[in-house]
Amino acid sequence: MSHTRKRVWVSIMGLAMVFLFGTAVSANTEEDGISAYQAHDYARAYALLYTLAERGSREAQAYLGLMYGMGRGVERDEATAAMWVRRAAEQGDAVSQTLLASLYSEGYGVQRDNAEAFRWYHAGALGGNPVAQYALGLFYAQGRGVQQNDAEAVIWFRKSAEQGEAMAQYNLGLMYAQGRGVEQDTTQAIEWYRQAAVQGDANAWRALAELENKTAQ
Repeated sequence: MSHTRKRVWVSIMGLAMVFLFGTAVSANTEEDGISAYQAHDYARAYALLYTLAERGSREAQAYLGLMYGMGRGVERDEATAAMWVRRAAEQGDAVSQTLLASLYSEGYGVQRDNAEAFRWYHAGALGGNPVAQYALGLFYAQGRGVQQNDAEAVIWFRKSAEQGEAMAQYNLGLMYAQGRGVEQDTTQAIEWYRQAAVQGDANAWRALAELENKTAQ
């Protein structure tokens, strides 16, 4: 695996970790497996989670996908990671649906397929995942895997932005600034840029400064 490919893969999997670490589990054995993972006892985590994953635990399946994707306790294997993520996604786990969409979008462990990426982002977005909602907005804005539709992009950017996703806040501000999918509204653009900038989004900082300078003239 090339350095760049590994870096992007780790970035995708790292995003999943943020959500998985906050996921409620349904049995003490799952808690034991996840606790072992978080304690970096990957051999024990794998032993506990594999059995549960085979029995249909979507939480265990999601963690096995993470382990194979990151090469933790097992040899890194993109295809096997994608297989476990898919099994969790097919059970309706919004985090796994979002992760699977990312894999299709980037072509990791599966063949790159924008239509499949859109389908799984849509599922994750309906499940309330803010990253999926943001990505769905991008797909609509760019016409990736779906017919281009600025109004739909705004809907999903807004859902994500209202959950605090900085990149969605920036993009919602951009849509207001450009009048794409909504009436042009500088006040709204500044407000959403500001919310994203407070979270450290560099694009939002630049856009906010430019727009405020423009309106001050």
